[in-house]
Amino acid sequence: MVGIGVCVAPLLGLLAPAFEADRAILSLASRYLADSLIVIGGAGGLAILIGVGAAWAIAMTEFPLRRWFGAMMILPLALPGYVAAYVWADVLAPSGPIRGLVLQIAPQSTILQVSGPTGPWAVGIVLGLVLYPYVYLPARAAFEAQAANSLEAARSLGASPWAAFALVGAPMALPAILAGAALVMMEAAADYGASVHLGAQTLSVGLFRAWFGAGDVAIGAKIGLCLAGLAGLLLWIEVIARRRADRLGFSRNERPAARYKLSNTAAFLTICMLFVCLFMSFLAPVGRLLYLAISYRIDFSELFFLSSNTFALGATGAALCILLALCFIFGAQAGANIARWGAPIAGLAYAMPGAVLGLGASLALAGLGASSLGAIGFLALFWAYAARFTQTGLGPMRAALARAGQGYSASAASLGAKPLRRFFQIEGRFFLPGALIGALFAFIEIAKELPATFALRPFGFDSLAVRIHNYAADERLGQAAAPALALVLLSLAPAFWVARQIERDRS
Repeated sequence: MVGIGVCVAPLLGLLAPAFEADRAILSLASRYLADSLIVIGGAGGLAILIGVGAAWAIAMTEFPLRRWFGAMMILPLALPGYVAAYVWADVLAPSGPIRGLVLQIAPQSTILQVSGPTGPWAVGIVLGLVLYPYVYLPARAAFEAQAANSLEAARSLGASPWAAFALVGAPMALPAILAGAALVMMEAAADYGASVHLGAQTLSVGLFRAWFGAGDVAIGAKIGLCLAGLAGLLLWIEVIARRRADRLGFSRNERPAARYKLSNTAAFLTICMLFVCLFMSFLAPVGRLLYLAISYRIDFSELFFLSSNTFALGATGAALCILLALCFIFGAQAGANIARWGAPIAGLAYAMPGAVLGLGASLALAGLGASSLGAIGFLALFWAYAARFTQTGLGPMRAALARAGQGYSASAASLGAKPLRRFFQIEGRFFLPGALIGALFAFIEIAKELPATFALRPFGFDSLAVRIHNYAADERLGQAAAPALALVLLSLAPAFWVARQIERDRS
């Protein structure tokens, strides 16, 4: 009951002020909605293109460096989308490094007259580059789970590897692909930093303009409800797709399909394409940040202060998420009927953008007696974290318990063990690895989170994400480079560990 209240209350806080807005806000929200749909479509389409192609190549073909690419393709999750937007805007700007290169190759080139990337399509492309692992991971799992008989039947009929992919592999993995794409689109809908920097008029940007720019909470709540409705639609698509993906799962007794042995030419082209994707999504932005950080003086005291704040936020928020997920799981194990709604409610809150939950939490706390944003402080911020990112801990723990099965718990129950004792002595040992993975995912997401942290942090308390955004907003990317690198490194270690665990489980 407590967990459901934590996840739902921020959304309920939006309802009362939303009804105070006049109808003119609907036309304003429709203009923001148009750019949001472009951002969502661009990010989802590019993520599907990269994620599915990389997943098929790594899961179903054999070529040199396959295992290395299998672990490295997840690394863009450590790079926040807004940081990638700042870097690519700097690189492709008329005064950026591409200008000097073009001047040397073609001094009269018209490319020099083109300004940096702006608009919703630019935001969609940048977000698709860094969010494709959300499609890559479930698509790869779906391809590896396909039994040999279906693909070998296609081979026996003369189908080439690409024909087998188009006619057999991709249709069977389509639910998993759609589920991953829905997650990408949820993250794209929640984006604020990349959209405001590249000039996209999305719903998140409109919410902040109404909330902070105009000081009109009613209009902000109305836009927030529009954004929440869009996120709920994407969540519904993800849930339906994931259920269909679960129904298509094959028996563990079936033989997995053998990998295609690529020719030297095909292997070379595959390596080149994977490297280009990894270069564009992770290596190039991080390399540019490293160059800028070396070129500018680094204030290590500021860097340590911001990193400490970010680590404290991430660790505390991740612990709250795991505790809340534990309440859901223990309630379900104890047979509480209301606990069955835990996963859907947590999934709905995860689909909500941080700005929406932040505004809802602040309004809910204001209704309880907090008179100002400063009085709300960390309470509203951690409330927003717990509401949104509990799903990142709940999902891996539920998956770990599902893999363990019910045999041990049923045997203990037959011997008279109470639910609490079974949970801590039997089931708890199975979900501990899942809890660790969920906590690391929650830590990464909280460390990168910008909208809620930017809106709700107490005065004088900045995280790496907030300081990066402030520097980039003032066109000081050189000063933002060192904090951005620190944020990437802070997220990179747990992301790489999770990637290694996934590879070890597959092996």
